[in-house]
Amino acid sequence: MRLGTSALLAVEESRLTLSARRGCESILEGYTESLRTGGGAAVLAERYRWLRDLAVARLKDQRPFWDHLRSLRTVSGRVDERVRRLLAAALPARELDVRLVHRQAGAGSLGRLRVVALANWRGGMIAREAKPLTASAWLWARKARPAGPRYAELIGRAVRVPDPFLTVQGQWLLHIEVSGPQGQGTADVPLTAVAPPAIPEWLGWLIAGIPIAALLLFLSMQRARRIQVAVPA
Repeated sequence: MRLGTSALLAVEESRLTLSARRGCESILEGYTESLRTGGGAAVLAERYRWLRDLAVARLKDQRPFWDHLRSLRTVSGRVDERVRRLLAAALPARELDVRLVHRQAGAGSLGRLRVVALANWRGGMIAREAKPLTASAWLWARKARPAGPRYAELIGRAVRVPDPFLTVQGQWLLHIEVSGPQGQGTADVPLTAVAPPAIPEWLGWLIAGIPIAALLLFLSMQRARRIQVAVPA
């Protein structure tokens, strides 16, 4: 979708000699053929030297990017504890001096909250970002049945080198189907999967002591039975 949009913009700016229809058809044909043959990740350092030279020539100075992140305002409100835990788990070390900031990026999710953790690690800046996922706008445009985000499924099936820092956690969709005398019905219930809370310490000791109490009760009953047998009638 994004590549097709880029092709349409390039056609409008006369940077492609193809028609808009032919450009989209070419993209679809190439993508279909890639899937048919098994696909493959384009590793620029090993293959596709022409594409590597093109990409290297367009690399930008990274200093403005980090200067922009440093200039972002620190989160003033309370950040959800689950978000804090996710960001902390994504950092390469514990006990770093972390600053949480708000970031706005892209054009398709400007209303979504992005929380970025900034820190210095071994002489360099590092950043980790967390943002909520939502269902595709395609469902809204087609007035289709609501469904949960399929982001994790898409990145899991994509023919690409996976990003080890990209994870999806938390949002699940419980799909319920009911069939009865009046027909069949469906419902979707959004859920948030979180770790269960820690049990109280006293409860842990109580659960641990149940086998011991059961054993002592069993031994007491056995002893009482032996005494009854030993006493003459």
